[in-house]
Amino acid sequence: MRVSLEDWRYYMYCVVLNKIKDIYILRHIIYDIDKNDSLNIIKEKYYANYNKTSTDEFHLCQTKTEISDILSALKVSH
Repeated sequence: MRVSLEDWRYYMYCVVLNKIKDIYILRHIIYDIDKNDSLNIIKEKYYANYNKTSTDEFHLCQTKTEISDILSALKVSH
């Protein structure tokens, strides 16, 4: 899906992390997440294509800076 610059303000990012033995692993960074979608809808769409694990974490972000801040705070290599 291609998003115009005018419509970009209606979208956000979702960072999907997994934790293994106290180490966070980056699974995916999803872009073009509709800001009107609930976290449950985002997870439902995600798990339609990927396996669910017991330590998955979803973080919603407005900007790439927020993504970087989350990854840095959790010591995720990026």
